[in-house]
Amino acid sequence: MKDTSTSRRVLLCLWTATSAGMGVALDRAVVSTTVMAARPADASMSGVALPKDSQTPAEQLALLRAVAQEKLRRKEYAEAIAWAQRYVQSGGAESEVRPLLAQAYLQLGDFANAARELQWEVQTADRAGKPPGEDQLLQLQRCYAQLNDASAYAWALEKLLTHYPRREYWADLLDRTWKRPDFDQFPALDVDLLRLLTGALASASDYIAVALQAQRAGFPGTAKRVVDQGFAKGVLGKGTEGARHREMQRQLAVETLVQHRRISQREVELAAERAKEGTELFDLGFTHVALGDFGKGLAMMEQGVRKGRLVNRQYARLRLGIAYLMAGQKAKAIETFKAVGGRHGAPDLARIWGIYARTTS
Repeated sequence: MKDTSTSRRVLLCLWTATSAGMGVALDRAVVSTTVMAARPADASMSGVALPKDSQTPAEQLALLRAVAQEKLRRKEYAEAIAWAQRYVQSGGAESEVRPLLAQAYLQLGDFANAARELQWEVQTADRAGKPPGEDQLLQLQRCYAQLNDASAYAWALEKLLTHYPRREYWADLLDRTWKRPDFDQFPALDVDLLRLLTGALASASDYIAVALQAQRAGFPGTAKRVVDQGFAKGVLGKGTEGARHREMQRQLAVETLVQHRRISQREVELAAERAKEGTELFDLGFTHVALGDFGKGLAMMEQGVRKGRLVNRQYARLRLGIAYLMAGQKAKAIETFKAVGGRHGAPDLARIWGIYARTTS
C-alpha cells in the first residue's frame, strides 16, 4: 500500500507557504508525480514536480494554482501563464486565475491578451451587478491606449465614469469627444456644458473660451453662469486680466436681462407657434430653459417636438434631455438620452450625458 500521507503533508505545506507569501522554494519541492499529462509542454521551464495521482482533484488544482502564483511572484511571467492555463485545462475555474493572467500579460507587454482577460473580468462584474475594480478599468484603459484603439479606450473611460466619476476622467473623455472627426455635427456647447458641470474646466482661458462660445450661440445667461463659476472658484477676476473678467461678467448680466425681456414678449412666442416647422418653438423653449424658466421652456420644447419637422430630430432629443436634467427631472432626462439615435456623434454624446445624469446627485 502506498503511503500518501507524506505527499499530502508536503502539498499542504506548499499551499500554505505560498498563500502566506513566504516565498517557499517551489522548484526544490519534493513532490513526486505520476500525472505527467498535467506538465506544461516545456518541461524545462517548470522545475516543479506535480501532485501524485493519489491526491484528490482539488489538491492537484490547488498545487497547480500555487505554482502559477509563485511563478508570477518570481516575475517568471511566461511560466506563470503556462501554469495558469494548465490549471484551467485541468478543470480549475477561469475566474481564479484571470487576474494572474492579466498581470502576467501586462508585464510581458502583451496588451491584446491582457485586455482580453481584463475585459472578461469587467463583463463578469457587470453581469453580477457589481462594479468592476477601478484598477482593473485603468489597466484595461492602458491596454487600449497601447493598442491605439480609440473606441475601446473611450468605452473603458465611460466604464470608469459610470462607477468612479472623477474629474480627471471626465476631462479626458470630453477632451477626446472634442477631437472626434464628426464633432462638427453637433454644437460644441453641449460638450462644454458637461465640462462645466463636471469640473473639467481648469484655467481662466477655459472659462473664458466656454463663456464666449455660449454667448456667440445666443445663450448669455449660460455664459454668465460660466463666468460666475470661474469667479466662485477663484480662477477669474485675478491678475492683469481681472478687470476684463469683471467687465465681461457685467456685460453678460446686461445681455441676459435684455434677452429675457425680448423672449417674454407675446409676439415672439406667437411667431414661433405660427412657424411651419417645430424648430423655432423648440429653440425658443430651450432659451427659456437656459434662463431658468423651466416650466415654460419645457412646454415649448415638447410642443415643438410634437409639431415635428425639426432640423435635426436626434439632436433635438439630446437637447430636450439636457433641458429635463437642468430642470431637475432626472428620470425623464435619462430616458430621453436613451432614445437618441442616428449618426454623427449624437447618440454617443447622449450616452455620455446619460452617464452624468446617473452619477450626479
